[in-house]
Amino acid sequence: MSKELTLFTKQFQVSETLTFELRPIGKTEENIKKSGLLDSDQKRADDYPQVKKFLDGQHKQFLQKVLSGIRDIDWNELADKISEFQGNKDLKTELEKLQADYRKKLVERFTKDEFYDILVKEATPSKLFSKLLKEEKEVNEEIKTFARFACYFKGYQENRRNIYSNEAQQTAAAFRAVNENFTKFLTAVKIFRSFENKYPDLVSDIADRTRSVLNGKNVSDLFQVNAYNQFLPQSGIDYLNAVISEINYAVNQYRQKHKEVLASDLSFIPLLFKQILSDREQAFTIDSFENDKDLCIALQNFTDNNKNMDVMGNSVSLFPSLRRMLTMINADSDLFVNAKSLSDISNKTTGGWNTLQEAMTAFAEKNFKTKKEHKKTLQKTV
Repeated sequence: MSKELTLFTKQFQVSETLTFELRPIGKTEENIKKSGLLDSDQKRADDYPQVKKFLDGQHKQFLQKVLSGIRDIDWNELADKISEFQGNKDLKTELEKLQADYRKKLVERFTKDEFYDILVKEATPSKLFSKLLKEEKEVNEEIKTFARFACYFKGYQENRRNIYSNEAQQTAAAFRAVNENFTKFLTAVKIFRSFENKYPDLVSDIADRTRSVLNGKNVSDLFQVNAYNQFLPQSGIDYLNAVISEINYAVNQYRQKHKEVLASDLSFIPLLFKQILSDREQAFTIDSFENDKDLCIALQNFTDNNKNMDVMGNSVSLFPSLRRMLTMINADSDLFVNAKSLSDISNKTTGGWNTLQEAMTAFAEKNFKTKKEHKKTLQKTV
């Protein structure tokens, strides 16, 4: 029997994962506990997320302060070049060079600010911590934890430095303002001017709807090229997006009343992207709920705390704005599902991974006799 078992052993090479552990001997463990090293390390690990959140707040305040102070950049040259590029794609290199020049203009405003060296230029936030501990009477205990251990944030500092880059990278505030949001803003200007030329009654309705948000300002003044300076900081972006939401609500109402107007002739105005770091904010974050009561309490607190939002010093009602946004959604054309997420959504909503896919297949087989007819129908609905 033993001879037969040998046929099953030592037939293949085996790779084993080895785990090693350092165990203190003698009084080493006692001395480590007395020194408090492990407790100190654990406290820094626990405090790191709070300090990181604080530092992010410092960067957001700095971006807000610097970008809010910009009022003298002339955007007409870039607007003209983008317009030329849309008619002649061979001008791409010229456009990219001009965009780089505008990004440098914005970055210069950051680097000239005296707070830039302390917040960004240093390898670690040690000088910032020292400044806070020296000048501020009330400083978070978490910051005191890292007063002598700012090196923990060396990697963080390198990442945040990318925000103030003049390169064409999506993590930079200048790129967000010049390459992304300004292009969207020009589209908004073009669309609003088409409203003024073709639909004066719609413009009148828009003026009525935006009066409470604008506080006496003329809505058409916002959609001028050089008005873009005031929409560089997050506060300005929130302000314009609030106005655009009201405009799009009016557009949707107008579409419903005038069925003869094609959606392609009366477009919605695109919202601007949030400024860097602000786009990571989450108004409602949860870990988990132990029971229904905790869920109800959390939902009630969220509702109570978010009834109104402050936008450029104005109190904007959140839920009516959300209702207006939802009214603009057409179930047959404005709702899209990422194909990669279809199986996961299907499983969560129906309990079956293939339920939605099978339903779509059945619908296609029933309604589309040929691929040509299918394609033709899709073109009508796009």
